[in-house]
Amino acid sequence: MKKYKKPRKWIERNRDPKDKRIKEELHAAFTKRRTQEKKKVDWRWLQTEYKKAFERVHGRAKTKKVSGSVLSRFLKHNSIAMLKRTNKKSLTIEERLPLVQDYHRISQAVHPQG
Repeated sequence: MKKYKKPRKWIERNRDPKDKRIKEELHAAFTKRRTQEKKKVDWRWLQTEYKKAFERVHGRAKTKKVSGSVLSRFLKHNSIAMLKRTNKKSLTIEERLPLVQDYHRISQAVHPQG
């Protein structure tokens, strides 16, 4: 039998989210934003959306700050990985073409070839 640091009753009680309705609202907003709207979801958005979901469910504003452990647990329970945009600075060919053409015009004017 495996030995746990916390009592078994505590583990079973805290395994599920404390407020399932907020979790469902947050997950619905998350999937809508990420799949339908094709927008990014970052930590700040999750915090503000959690506050909005709390207000919709309980009818009052959340007075305390949304802790990181609540959001981390939400991400872990739903198997969500925060996506990182890796190609931030690339431009399309239409945006780069004038710059490249100007470079070649200037280099031809300075160094004319035979």
